[in-house]
Amino acid sequence: MDWKKAIILLIEDDTLLSSMYAIKFKLSGLKLIIAQNGRAGLTQAIEKKPDLILLDIKMEDIDGFEILKRLKADSTTKNIPVILFTNMGEKENAEKGLALGADQYILKAKTLPSEIVDKVIKRLKKI
Repeated sequence: MDWKKAIILLIEDDTLLSSMYAIKFKLSGLKLIIAQNGRAGLTQAIEKKPDLILLDIKMEDIDGFEILKRLKADSTTKNIPVILFTNMGEKENAEKGLALGADQYILKAKTLPSEIVDKVIKRLKKI
């Protein structure tokens, strides 16, 4: 796959963070679709079939773990790589996310936006 043509879905309910990442991804030449909550994220994942999903865990409507379960249970989305993208730094959460099928677990607070973009590009190059 040509990673420069990839579509990334960001499921994040913090509009300020979403806007910041939209700019970072655009500057990197990548197309980012934003879903402002879990339900919208599931719908977008099924309809748009992104090449990679960045998924926050803590959201008001459906938490990221439940979204991950549903994505991995659906035949149209089960093979899409998912990177959990959160401020929940507890080891148990990382282990749970990886056990549910996430490719990576990234802490927002310890990772610069440019590093997130780099990690996404690195993962896309493996597809």
